[in-house]
Amino acid sequence: MIKYHAWLCIEELEIVRETTYQVILKTFSGGERRAAKQSEDSGYFDTWQEAKDFMLKKEEDKLAGIQRQFEYVTAKRDKILQWQDPAITKQ
Repeated sequence: MIKYHAWLCIEELEIVRETTYQVILKTFSGGERRAAKQSEDSGYFDTWQEAKDFMLKKEEDKLAGIQRQFEYVTAKRDKILQWQDPAITKQ
């Protein structure tokens, strides 16, 4: 059975079988290893498009977080720029 593994790129992999939460992959030595079907940063999908959509959403979420952080820091900087020296304003 073919699955598409999305992590740093999308790769097509042959899996031995799958359960609800795991895929079982054949190792180079002939054994098997288990992997979670989906984690925060990777996943196994039935189609290449699903894998691409997963990776795209992951990166868009990162960009949204960076945007929120940028807006917070910019607002904080703007507040600091409005501060006045108390010694000057008392005169």
